[in-house]
Amino acid sequence: MADWREITEEEEADIERHVTRVVRRVGSARIDIEDVLRDLEITGLSRKKKREVIRKVNRILDRLDADLRVEAEDITEQTFEHGRALTLVALGVAASVGAAKRMLRDNRGANNAQKAIVSDAYETLTDDLLAATQNTRNHVKREVRRAAAATIREGREGRQGARSQIRELRRRLGTSANLAITDRGGNTWKLNDYTKMAIRTKAAEMQVEGERTEALREDVQYGIVSRHSDPCPRCAPWEGRIVKLTADAPGDYPTIEEARASGLLHPNCKHLVTPVSSFDLLPKRLREQNGV
Repeated sequence: MADWREITEEEEADIERHVTRVVRRVGSARIDIEDVLRDLEITGLSRKKKREVIRKVNRILDRLDADLRVEAEDITEQTFEHGRALTLVALGVAASVGAAKRMLRDNRGANNAQKAIVSDAYETLTDDLLAATQNTRNHVKREVRRAAAATIREGREGRQGARSQIRELRRRLGTSANLAITDRGGNTWKLNDYTKMAIRTKAAEMQVEGERTEALREDVQYGIVSRHSDPCPRCAPWEGRIVKLTADAPGDYPTIEEARASGLLHPNCKHLVTPVSSFDLLPKRLREQNGV
């Protein structure tokens, strides 16, 4: 194996390309929904019109859901493969990421454990993305029904009372098209922002898992956490540290799971864990930092 080296930023998976593509598709669907709601005539809104609007919104989101299923599969598979390729480069098995990916395609298929990881990740990412679009459906339905109820009250109470609500109803309708979820902390995520976070988080996780599992196939049990400019407070203490890629590895080093539990590899995190076959191959600064 060649001397260990850190993976460069240019060699990291192009996660933002995936994010940009999916967010563009989500944004297009959101605009289509906003157009449907903008054209909705609130005054005199009948039950038939209400059902028609909800059907239009559902059709838009059904198409989006189908696209998201395809994207989730591509994202999990491609970033996992990229992580595997990075390990082969770091260990000197391949000279470049491109050469490593050709090797993976030609004669180094994923083992059963790796296939299971990718399958689980695909299901998780799909569930996360579709949960957001389902919540958007629910928000839109609720606000359309609210507007319909206001129309009924208009008939009972006269147009003056209903007109005073029209502006607020239109605001709520517009907002409903861009609501994804409200998390446990009570924070409301817009659809685009939630999509970005979900994809960045799962894609980065899959890159690290690709690195880790391919290293274990090479009987390499340790990795080094990458360094980045201006790391967040949770990640900064972990930069440059040795971590175990499996709990069975000897030595008093934290496992990658313990690093995660302490804040590393959090949502939107960009850190990697580059495998190392021998501590003797590490640069002096990293040996000193880790006491090896």
